[in-house]
Amino acid sequence: MRNRLTALAVAAVLVGAAFLVRGLVWGDSGGPFGDDTATASDAVAVPLVCADEIGAFCKDVVDHFTATKPSVDGRPIHVEVSQMDSAAAAEAIVERRTRPLAWIPASSAWVDEVNSRYRARNGSDIFLKSGEYQVLPVAESPMVLLVQADRAPVLEAHCGGTITWQCLHAAVTNAGGWRSLGGDPGWGLVKFKHANPIQVNSGLLSLVLMAYGYYGDLADLTPAQIADPGLRSFVTDIEASVDSFPRSPADFDLNLVSFGASNYDVATTYEFTAIKAIQNAPGRGFALALVYPPQISRSDFPFAIAVTDDTSAEDKDAALALRDYFLSEEMQQLALAAGLRPANPDVPIAGGDNPLATHTGDGVQVRLPPSREADFPSFETVQALRQLWLQEVNR
Repeated sequence: MRNRLTALAVAAVLVGAAFLVRGLVWGDSGGPFGDDTATASDAVAVPLVCADEIGAFCKDVVDHFTATKPSVDGRPIHVEVSQMDSAAAAEAIVERRTRPLAWIPASSAWVDEVNSRYRARNGSDIFLKSGEYQVLPVAESPMVLLVQADRAPVLEAHCGGTITWQCLHAAVTNAGGWRSLGGDPGWGLVKFKHANPIQVNSGLLSLVLMAYGYYGDLADLTPAQIADPGLRSFVTDIEASVDSFPRSPADFDLNLVSFGASNYDVATTYEFTAIKAIQNAPGRGFALALVYPPQISRSDFPFAIAVTDDTSAEDKDAALALRDYFLSEEMQQLALAAGLRPANPDVPIAGGDNPLATHTGDGVQVRLPPSREADFPSFETVQALRQLWLQEVNR
């Protein structure tokens, strides 16, 4: 962690003078990144694909970047930001249907997936984990439990003060529902919610947290542990309480606010998404509370630069300039304003007028205990989790 923070600080300091963003025309000709004849003839094209979850933040950064008139070796830089969910983008990159120079998926899990599949076909990674063009996060958001506010204290009391995954499993499998937990009998059974783990990053991280919660660990989750019959039953029991698994971040966000307690009692989502739902829920006649699970897993929104035989030094340097701009203090303040946690350690959260600092009364913790940070599992373990879900749930 210390090495990553040092790298981030260095990257932020490297942000220099002005840059320009105009637009990129996507296509199948004119080199690895499409036909850019609609832009200046000497422009360096930087197609950027951003995860749907942070599309608005990416667009804001690009708009600010535009005003600075960037260049590399005297040539203007042209960037067009587009949005795509991480699973679809990963598939498109591997199949070369989409060929971005820069990609910001929802988490490093998708970078690992693309690298693994790309390496199998081409003998090398496309996104580097070290060196000048290494993958670096540009914002972070931990996974949280979003709970109906009137139910949160009942569930916490039943769980002895902390909502663990073992306690949540017992709650959703209790045939007596909320009545058995000391809640209002009219609330019915305990209903859980998360997004589709095959297509939506927050859904995948929900499975990771379930597995860590089952074992009570923070690291070294293995494929052998995923194959354990006890874990498989644990996961399928919890999933049986989920009425549906939205297949896009937008659909899931809509579910959180539009349907309220009729749809879920407890949901797993990003912290910044939970804050938005908390802000919007009163307009729908209900209230929500944010609770951190015992194991904390962060979505790190990594900026990945494609390094292939087709990318020139100017291509990579133009993408590097954009990455460094994302990490500048001014742009990290934009991330903070969106409820994201800054990746640049020089940007403080506490004491500011930002959603994290102003929603502590709703359960937000400005400082998260490092002792509860869970490592992200290996690509092989993540694949095993996906297979478990496809085999046992898949609806």
